[in-house]
Amino acid sequence: MSTLRFDGTSHTLTLLDAQNNEVGHWRANNAVDHRATLRFVPNGVYRIIDPSHPLRHGGEADTVNGSYGRFGIIRLQEFSVHGKTHRGVGVHSGRANKGGADHATMGCIRTTDVAMEAITKHILKDPLLTISVQNNHDQYSHPKQSGDHHLPGRSGQPSMSGPDKTLLA
Repeated sequence: MSTLRFDGTSHTLTLLDAQNNEVGHWRANNAVDHRATLRFVPNGVYRIIDPSHPLRHGGEADTVNGSYGRFGIIRLQEFSVHGKTHRGVGVHSGRANKGGADHATMGCIRTTDVAMEAITKHILKDPLLTISVQNNHDQYSHPKQSGDHHLPGRSGQPSMSGPDKTLLA
């Protein structure tokens, strides 16, 4: 199964196939709105709840300038940080007209539509198992930028209390 790797220092998102070969890498960011309860996705390995296709919201949200971009959101399994559970956090694009990958979110990792298109096509044949977050930190630097609020989605998946450290190799 495929994996994603997000590096918060180099601001890159990399897709690796089942044999750990790089499929592609793209610009990404975890710039989070100052009002969000999650400052950034902590380093660790997170299970994906949308392994073979992103969750789509429909309408304006799923457009190049919408909240999630043309391909929707690939969600992480819910996790807790400092006793607060976070749901609906994931990887998506959107806001191309407002800085694209650098536009603030309410906790998500934002990338480009080009990245999401490549990832979406790839996971149809090689499902996505996890995302590894490394070198991440609070990247808030845009005080006038408002992040997009997450629309709730149903995962039907069990919760986890934090990054799955057992998946780290």
